[in-house]
Amino acid sequence: MGISWHLEKRYKSSWTIVVDLGRDPATGKQKRIYRSVKCNKRQAEQEAVKLVAELQSGVYAAPEKTTLRDYLVRWLEDVCVPRLEANTVKAYRTCIELHIAPRIGQLWLSDIQPRHLQGLYADMAADGIGARTIELTHVTLHSALKQAVRWQMLSRNPAVGAVPPRPERRETKVLEPDKIGAVIRAARKTPIGDLVYLALCTGMRKGELLGLRWTDIDWAARTIQVRRNLVRVGKETIIKDTKTKSSRRSVPVDKMVIDRLRSMKAISKSEYVFTQTDGKNPMDPSTVTHQFSRIAAAAGVSGLRFHDLRHTHATMLLSRGVNPKVIQERLGHSTISTTMDIYSHVTKSMQKEAAVAITDAISEFEQRFSDGQPIDLRKVQ
Repeated sequence: MGISWHLEKRYKSSWTIVVDLGRDPATGKQKRIYRSVKCNKRQAEQEAVKLVAELQSGVYAAPEKTTLRDYLVRWLEDVCVPRLEANTVKAYRTCIELHIAPRIGQLWLSDIQPRHLQGLYADMAADGIGARTIELTHVTLHSALKQAVRWQMLSRNPAVGAVPPRPERRETKVLEPDKIGAVIRAARKTPIGDLVYLALCTGMRKGELLGLRWTDIDWAARTIQVRRNLVRVGKETIIKDTKTKSSRRSVPVDKMVIDRLRSMKAISKSEYVFTQTDGKNPMDPSTVTHQFSRIAAAAGVSGLRFHDLRHTHATMLLSRGVNPKVIQERLGHSTISTTMDIYSHVTKSMQKEAAVAITDAISEFEQRFSDGQPIDLRKVQ
């Protein structure tokens, strides 16, 4: 006997899909599946057809009576904690505890629909929560519900049908040439003066610089090997390997940088290049953040972040005609498109310069090789 189905009217715009699977050969009892839907009759018929197709193809997932909140806790502990970076787990946990669980965490996992998630994003926006946080909430839900499909707790991922608001891109801040010297002079009087100088010279990230050891420097080849990253997770500072293969790289530096590093090493008592006041333990990222905000204020550059030194490094190289591929490898970006996308503000000005340069070049060739006579194209081989 094949699978059959029918609809039963419940309330206004509400139906129950009843799928008859025939009798269980072991018990002789009738096997049925019930699913409630809130829609018009035609939409209910379409849902019934989908449900039967899932049963026939073997992708049907029987609903489990677990709330979204309980499922997300299980997903975090069983999937995320063993596999993901501590900062990523922390970000997911924050989204769940602050935004998802209080609003829709009480819903049954099997009842979650795209409209629930879309409503969640709208409520968050109405509460003044930024688009980037809402996007991270969507990423969290998309990843978690995708795993629910893998575990056959859901037949499809509801997050696929929900659309978070597009976050505004944070504009990169770059030091003007006259301000670079001001920042270096202001930093020179602080414990992070050498750190600021090296950030400008290498374009390395803050965590990469703070995780740097003297053994990472090849004095003869004048290169710095980027192998690890120092990050703060909650109240704890941890050192871990670089996140991606492209982040693990060699950064060439010139003699001035090497000489400065030699001077630092001569008085160092630690395996780390940049240390706390005890001279042994690596410097704390939050200390750098607070110190640098004061340096920026003293230099007259409001709103400047330490990470903007990396942007300044890349912008200076691009504006001086350095090959973008070289800059990509130097910064540790996975693709050249990432580099060009971040620094599109520089390439726009370079396009104008290119337009002038090509016109000047053509005019020069035209004047150099023109004898005032028209060219007979029939004689051109």
